[in-house]
Amino acid sequence: MFRRKLSKVRKSYTPPLPYSTTPIPHHSILPARKAGMTLIEVMLAIVILGIGAGTLLVATARCMAVATKAKHYSTAHRLLLRVNTENPLTRGEVDDGTESGTFEDGYSWEREIIESENEDREGLYTIRTRITWSARGRNAFEETTSYLYIPPKEEKATRMGSRKTSSKTKTSSGKRRR
Repeated sequence: MFRRKLSKVRKSYTPPLPYSTTPIPHHSILPARKAGMTLIEVMLAIVILGIGAGTLLVATARCMAVATKAKHYSTAHRLLLRVNTENPLTRGEVDDGTESGTFEDGYSWEREIIESENEDREGLYTIRTRITWSARGRNAFEETTSYLYIPPKEEKATRMGSRKTSSKTKTSSGKRRR
C-alpha cells in the first residue's frame, strides 16, 4: 500500500524543463535562487579592484624610479673610471687646481686637486672627482675622494741613502752578511 502512494506522487509531479514556458508555482519544491548580484556587492568589488590596481601602479612607479636612479649611478661610476683613464695623474704633474669636462648624455665631470695644508703631511694631495647630471630637474652627482702622496725630493734622497746603508750583501756561499 505504501508503494502505491509513492508511485502516485511520482507520477503527479514532473519538474518543469529549463526553458519551459509553463509557469513554476510558488509552492514549488525547488529552493529559491538569487538571480544576480546586488548593487552594493558590485560596488564593493570595484572598490577592492581599484585599491589593488592603484597599489600596483604605485609600486611599479617606485620600481622604475629606483631602476633609473641605479642606472644613473652606474653610468656615473663608469664615467669616473673613464675620467681617471683619459686624464691620469702622474706623480710629476700634480698641481693644485681644477679640471673639468663634459660627456655625452648630459653628464659632466670636475676634478679638484688640493694640497694638504698640514706641515706634517707635505706632499699629500686630496683629489675630489665629481660626475654631475640632471635628473627630474634636479642636479645629482657621484663623487669620489682619493689621496695621492708624492714625497718631497729631499725626502726621496734621504730614504734612498738610508736603504743603501742597511742593505744586505750576499757572499759566495749564498749566506747573507750584515
